[in-house]
Amino acid sequence: NTRIVAGVRYEDTQVDSQAFDQDGNQTTASSDHDFWAPSVTVKHNFTEELVLRAAIWRALARPGFTSTAPALELEIDGDDVSGKIGNPDLKPYEANNFDLALEFYGEGMTFASVGIFHKDIDNAIYKTIQRAATVNGITFNDGVETWINADESKITGLEANLQYGWDNGLFAAANITHALDSESTFRFNDDQTYTTPFRKLAEDAANISVGYDKGQWDVRLAMNYRSEYLDWLADEEGDIDTVSVENSRFVDAHVQWDLTAKYAATDNITVKFEAINIGDRPEFYYWGSKNRLSQYDEYGSSYSLGFTYKL
Repeated sequence: NTRIVAGVRYEDTQVDSQAFDQDGNQTTASSDHDFWAPSVTVKHNFTEELVLRAAIWRALARPGFTSTAPALELEIDGDDVSGKIGNPDLKPYEANNFDLALEFYGEGMTFASVGIFHKDIDNAIYKTIQRAATVNGITFNDGVETWINADESKITGLEANLQYGWDNGLFAAANITHALDSESTFRFNDDQTYTTPFRKLAEDAANISVGYDKGQWDVRLAMNYRSEYLDWLADEEGDIDTVSVENSRFVDAHVQWDLTAKYAATDNITVKFEAINIGDRPEFYYWGSKNRLSQYDEYGSSYSLGFTYKL
């Protein structure tokens, strides 16, 4: 009734980069790192319907090319040095992950689960503006737009799923994730630390869908929701002396409705209709508080009709 899978992975990575500054002069950088990634996963069947899953594992995410490329924009005004540069010295994102879930499998489409997860993260990567920093051997003292590593981050959350289907083809499904604790602590100006919400992570996310799946028809209406989240650290006006949550950029909460309908006209031909963002919900970004608008986007609703033919 119990299955245990254990393993370990080792990675060794070396990166050599070439880019240019604003005058066309070549810039170079190099870095290397290694990483051990053990993992243990456990699946235990209490009964045929009730299953416990648990996992402990390490994960690695390397910084992207944009954030590490030594492309340089340098401005020198007397003794003041400012500019923009990728950070080849970025360390990769590393995380210790713990997951625990209890799952119930009933007849037909019946499914339910609850779970808890926790992540201890080192070197989370943030785009920001620093008043003073040394990046790839260049010392800036009047502001530099770049990427930095957080000192440490923690994420703890709960998740739940529920799905049920009726004999007549109707079904409903819902899932929700709630972050109990999600924050990063990192250093500013080399002698100060502060804590922010974890970047790009909404505290709440949920999906509810209803539909009909029987015979030739498969129709689904879905609502997707996420709460606001931190986008990046820096003030729109370049106020980089007092970086804080109050002058960081956030993305507002968002709700979107989508509809998908498929009809199997024959064994070989399926017609599909999609309506995306039915309510024409806009999306906007703000600095610290919602009355300080940064960006406002209207994507509109989109509709598509097509078919697939299976040989």
